[in-house]
Amino acid sequence: MKTIRTIATVILAAFLVLGPLAAFGATSMTISTNASSYAGQATITVSGSVTPAPTVASAVVITTRGPSGVVDTGEAAVSTVDGSYSYVFVTGGSSAWTTGTYTVNGTWGAQGNTATAVTTFSYTAAGVGGGAAAAPIIYIYVSSASQVSAGQTVQIEAMTVWSNNGTLATASTLTGTLVAPGATATSGGASLGSAAFSSKGEYYWNYAVPANAGNGAYMIQVLAKDGGYVGWGLGSFTVISPVATPAEVSAVTTAVTAAQTALTTTLSSITTSLTLITTSLGTINTNVQALSLTGVQSSLNTISTGVTGITNTLSGLSTNLTTVGGISSQLSTLTTAVNNNQTYVLVVAALAAITLVLELAILVRKLS
Repeated sequence: MKTIRTIATVILAAFLVLGPLAAFGATSMTISTNASSYAGQATITVSGSVTPAPTVASAVVITTRGPSGVVDTGEAAVSTVDGSYSYVFVTGGSSAWTTGTYTVNGTWGAQGNTATAVTTFSYTAAGVGGGAAAAPIIYIYVSSASQVSAGQTVQIEAMTVWSNNGTLATASTLTGTLVAPGATATSGGASLGSAAFSSKGEYYWNYAVPANAGNGAYMIQVLAKDGGYVGWGLGSFTVISPVATPAEVSAVTTAVTAAQTALTTTLSSITTSLTLITTSLGTINTNVQALSLTGVQSSLNTISTGVTGITNTLSGLSTNLTTVGGISSQLSTLTTAVNNNQTYVLVVAALAAITLVLELAILVRKLS
């Protein structure tokens, strides 16, 4: 658990350090197109700036709406140096491109602030006023992952469809261009190279995002040609720096796995110990229930009787010990008396012996 809390604290600290640290106040935003009117298939460059320049990666969402509704939507990365942005798209890609006035709306938001700007242009659909029907064109639908990290490989897919009947078109030429944030197709576009052919009308590129690629929205422009027919398609993906490198993520994953294993082992050991404790408690409970209060009281009474007997015995011993103490005094007196008697007997015996010796001496003298 301590390992998991430590891993959680490190990840939270990384978000706090790498996240935006201060609010940013946008005072104005500008937007404009590279021309005031367009006709048929034309390339439109939308550009402008956010003032003051944001200090974190952000993008302007650009929506173009005409008489028939929205005809294009995309994002343009905003430079953190001067606040500029640029976005490119192609007119005439669908039946929604009809003659009329079109509105381009730019919306920006970051660091708790927002800004908007609007511009317009006029558009004339192909074939209008000439009397001839417009020639069919190739619609191109471009898709890719929405967010990637620098160093990853992103698959960009393109599908080509005829505008007049909706069937898949096989392009004789298919060109893909990638436009980095803050650049344009003419000044900073990079070729995606040759597209791989998946099936009729379906193509793809496996694009390796450079390890040093900056954050922001990257625009994808695809041009398809088949004889005299041309089509444009647009797509985009956003590069976002990861919070941790793959190696760091792998290290954290390994640590979490080890912690989970250790936790599982510990829980298993605890479960085993609890089982043993439960078994022991059950045995103790059985033994307690088997005890009889009557038997316990009887045993206590027997012990009390035994203790009383021992007390009486000890009392008798104490009396006897007192008597023994008196005997000791009597023995001392007797010993003294005996000693006196022994002295008397010895004196009498000595006198008797002397008397006997004298009588023997007198007898011997008489005999001589």
